[in-house]
Amino acid sequence: MTGQIQTLKRWSGRIVPYCQSCGMPLFTSADAGTEKDGQESSTYCITCYRNGVFTEPEHTHEGMIQNCTPMPAQMLNLKPEKAEEMVRVFTKDLSRWK
Repeated sequence: MTGQIQTLKRWSGRIVPYCQSCGMPLFTSADAGTEKDGQESSTYCITCYRNGVFTEPEHTHEGMIQNCTPMPAQMLNLKPEKAEEMVRVFTKDLSRWK
């Protein structure tokens, strides 16, 4: 179990799946994206994936890092460089970016 999953499990009390594009925890079905047939995606969040396609199909890993960095910087009061490093390390192993 990776350190990130252990931390999330400790915080939530259970293993929570997370989006394989942006890393957002999928706590409830409202967080999950949807497949073409309307079924809930167990892999991607609603922000990244709807109706079986990525909401931003042209997005690159680098672009996603730039889009996601401001949130942890603000929420955790981090310098932008540190937040970017954190996002980069967390997302490098997500299936969309392999």
